[in-house]
Amino acid sequence: MPNVCVEVRIRPNSRNVLEFSNNKIIAGSKIYTFSKVHNRVSQTTLFNTSILPYVERFVSGENCTILAYGQTGSGKTYTMGLTHINEKGIIQNSLECIFKRGLTLACSFIEIYNEEIYDLMSEIRVPLNLRQGLEDINIVGLTETEISSYSEALEVLQKGNENRTTKSTKMNVESSRSHAMFTLSLRQTVSDRPVESRMSFVDLAGSERLKRTECSGHTARESISINAGLLSLGNVISALYLKKPHVPFRDSKLTRILQKCLNGYVLLISCVSGLQEDLFETTNTLKYASRAALIALDKKVHVESDKDKQIVLNLKKEISALKDENNRLRAAALCSGFKNEKIRNHPVVVELISRLRRYESEDAIRSIVENTRNNNASVINKDGRGSNSISFANKDAVNSNVGRDSHIANEVFPKSTFVERIHGSVLPKKQNTGRAQINEKSVISEADIIKENIENISKIHLSSANTNYTSEVNTEEQSAHANQLFTMNQAGMANARNSTTNSEPSNISTLVSSISNVVKMENVGVSDDSSAGVVRKKRTKLVSFDLEPKPKKNILFTPLKETRRVSFNLIETVTDQTPLSFIIHQGKVFFNCADSKIRAYDSKLSSIVSDDCIRCLYSSANLYYSSRSLLKMFISTGRSLPVYAYKNEISSLTIQNNLVFTGHEDGSLNVLDIRSNEVLHSSRIHSGAVFDMILAEGKFFSCSRDHSVKFNEFCADRFRFSHDFISLSPPHYDSVSKLLYFKDRCISLGRDCAIKVWNDGQPFKTVPYAHDSWIKSGSSANDYFVTGCKNGIVKCWDFIDHSVRCVGRVDVGSSVNCMLANGNELWVGAQSKKIYRYCIEKE
Repeated sequence: MPNVCVEVRIRPNSRNVLEFSNNKIIAGSKIYTFSKVHNRVSQTTLFNTSILPYVERFVSGENCTILAYGQTGSGKTYTMGLTHINEKGIIQNSLECIFKRGLTLACSFIEIYNEEIYDLMSEIRVPLNLRQGLEDINIVGLTETEISSYSEALEVLQKGNENRTTKSTKMNVESSRSHAMFTLSLRQTVSDRPVESRMSFVDLAGSERLKRTECSGHTARESISINAGLLSLGNVISALYLKKPHVPFRDSKLTRILQKCLNGYVLLISCVSGLQEDLFETTNTLKYASRAALIALDKKVHVESDKDKQIVLNLKKEISALKDENNRLRAAALCSGFKNEKIRNHPVVVELISRLRRYESEDAIRSIVENTRNNNASVINKDGRGSNSISFANKDAVNSNVGRDSHIANEVFPKSTFVERIHGSVLPKKQNTGRAQINEKSVISEADIIKENIENISKIHLSSANTNYTSEVNTEEQSAHANQLFTMNQAGMANARNSTTNSEPSNISTLVSSISNVVKMENVGVSDDSSAGVVRKKRTKLVSFDLEPKPKKNILFTPLKETRRVSFNLIETVTDQTPLSFIIHQGKVFFNCADSKIRAYDSKLSSIVSDDCIRCLYSSANLYYSSRSLLKMFISTGRSLPVYAYKNEISSLTIQNNLVFTGHEDGSLNVLDIRSNEVLHSSRIHSGAVFDMILAEGKFFSCSRDHSVKFNEFCADRFRFSHDFISLSPPHYDSVSKLLYFKDRCISLGRDCAIKVWNDGQPFKTVPYAHDSWIKSGSSANDYFVTGCKNGIVKCWDFIDHSVRCVGRVDVGSSVNCMLANGNELWVGAQSKKIYRYCIEKE
């Protein structure tokens, strides 16, 4: 079976002008070939001959999609079984066949009406949003109902079908005005593996010509939206047919949803009419259907709901980490052979011995450690000076055992040219040490390079020990020198490999030499020079930076030093709560939490209501809150009543005199009269989400993500704004998160750490560095206003001598989410899941 199959169903009519056979159909002068052509067949016959194989594949764990495509009135909805008559269609026959096997399904039912997605299973008609996931496109807030019997499935199907939008036109008495999709999900275990498969039934709205349907007004706009979605689908089919690199799935919501359906087996049933007057629409339908028949899609077989490969990968990583940890622990045990604690616990020594374990047994390594410790005992002389050579007595013994492993050096020590930079800048120039000079053409062995590095490091330490102001070598400096030695040895080995193919020392001998270097350095660093009369002094370099930001010349006001006039006295702390906003309602403190619940606090906590994504709270005569794009009113504990459904998600809310002002994520503002449930004003005033709004004394202010503050005057008696919205200048340098109204002035708080004071739409004062981090929340009282920032600092402000002064502060320890000033009480909600209740008193 091909993954894309196209069949044609001709609506029976006595005036049929089409010529057809089993798989061919002639329209005008063109011949089209398809998988099957159906004429005058029953619904049961159509299911048994065409749909049943797809049901079998769906039950076996594969994704399948059935689409009905064609002009209006050609029988698409009838074929699917979504009409109001009691006749089984494709969906009913498929459900009956599935439930005979005793399976349990989950189903969803949506429609795309005027480029908006609606859930036909929900009691509230609210547009849903699409979200792009990692592997799929998700519909946010979609209801998925579990069904276990055929009768339950029919009830769900009937309920959704009743909510679907239909109207009467001249060409179709009961015309579907939307695209519908009924989806079944099956979760089962196939070959001991969890599998999730989907089967989607898509009833596309019919294409229309306004000249023939004679639609007008809202019905004409519906026709335009339907044709636009079908045009996008036609463009997708053409792009897939021509194998273009870009397929325009994002041109409409219909094609975006169908994108996730095109990952399995697809059956397109093209419904056509055989009448002469419908020949133009029939030809277009057959043309696109013939193109779709030649499309090759990638199908996903056995879509697994768990992540077996990721689990195996994580387990392998955990095993590797445990092996490394085991090697380090066993290497630490071998390091106990060193008496010096600093050498024993040095990370380089531990790492080197851990690498030695890859090539030698523990007894051999313990012998190497003992020999290294004994050989380096003679490195330090009686007067504290280091010798210019190191004994490599154990080198030959080691090489005799492990010379065969020299090829492993490439794996442990990668090639590097870093040694050239070390010799040129870090280490002093080589002096005559009594050793024979190495000829450039001679073979440079690894041991020679390691010895040279050890001699140079010895000179560095010895020269430091003989100066009048020798600085004490602390642990960090010793570690840095050891790491430097380790790097030089690695680079030296790389150069030795590049110089000759017969390097005598092996990889393990170099590791032993590196351990010797660390031992020598540690002995030099911790030697007691009290007998030689050397006074060690610690040198400390002091570096100072001016971290205070320089004031800008164009600011209107630069704050003076804080004047402490109020104090914060902690009354109580409520734990295990992460509030997002506070309000006072009926003498109680209400707040919504990160878990989408509204709680009240009056000496004890009580849960009021739980809903989806509660964001805004407001208290007037009743308690109102927002749940995504829904405005709801709290009735009693656990109950709420939807007031109005907006098109976009609500981001801010304020209410005055039965007028509800809502700001939205797309930057729009709506004014709703809750008495008549009528929208009085709707316009887009910002280019980003509206974060806050205030309406006081007829003055309306709003702030947004787009860094701006808007101003207007609202006439309460005429229920409209006086003029166009004005953008206040100068704007903030980042998003404006909160607005306050204090002493007849508007105060804006921004993420640019600034506070701006506005007087009748004009700038009054600016505090550019009010906080050290961006301001998240604020609240105002009669005698002061407070602000809270991301680093947990809460400040109290007042107007003093025509300036804005900070009169008190307190640190809550974590980011401030919300605040509420009520008289001399202050409620602070922190990100640390704590609520602080303070009493603000004047000093």
